[in-house]
Amino acid sequence: GEELNCCFLYTISIFSIVLYAIEKGEYKMKLTSDHHFILASESPRRKELFAKFGIPFEVIASGAVEIVEKNLSVEEVARNIAISKTTAILKENPSAIVIAADTIVSFENEFLMKPKDNAEAKTFLQKLSGNTHQVTTGVAIYGGNISVSFAETTSVKFFELSEDQIDAYVATGDSLDKAGGYGIQTM
Repeated sequence: GEELNCCFLYTISIFSIVLYAIEKGEYKMKLTSDHHFILASESPRRKELFAKFGIPFEVIASGAVEIVEKNLSVEEVARNIAISKTTAILKENPSAIVIAADTIVSFENEFLMKPKDNAEAKTFLQKLSGNTHQVTTGVAIYGGNISVSFAETTSVKFFELSEDQIDAYVATGDSLDKAGGYGIQTM
C-alpha cells in the first residue's frame, strides 16, 4: 500500500542522498570505476538498491558489534552503528570508500533491533500491529576525502495484524535478520 511505497521511496532517497553527497555535494568527487566502493552490509535489499545505481561495488560484512547506548537518541545510535561498520572495513581496506547503514525500529521509546528468535519477532510484530512506529536509518560514508554520517527517521503505521498473519510471517524466517522483526518489502 501507500506506506510500503513511502518506505521504499525513503530507502531509495537515502541512497540517492549518499550518491549526491559523493558526486555533486560538498565532496565534489567524480564517481568512476577507479574508486573501490564497499557496501558494508549483508542485506539483500541494500545490495539490490545500491546495484540500481550502476556503480561497481563490493560487499563486505563488517562484523562490527552493534552497541546500543541507552542514553543516546535513536538517530545517534543508528549513525554510530553505521560509523562503526565503516571503521571496521576501512582498517582492512584503507583506500576504499565504505558505505554502511543501520536501521532501527523504535516504538514507545523502545528500540526493536533484530530479534534473537521467532518468539521475540512475534512479540515485536504484536507490539507494532495497529500502531505507528519509527524507522530510523543511519548512514556513514567514509574513505578518501569523505567523512560523513547522518540519520533519517520516518513513521510507519501498521494495519492491525491477526495472530495468523503474524505467525505466517514469522514462519517465513524473514523476521530474524531485520530490525523490528519485519522487512517492509516482504510484509
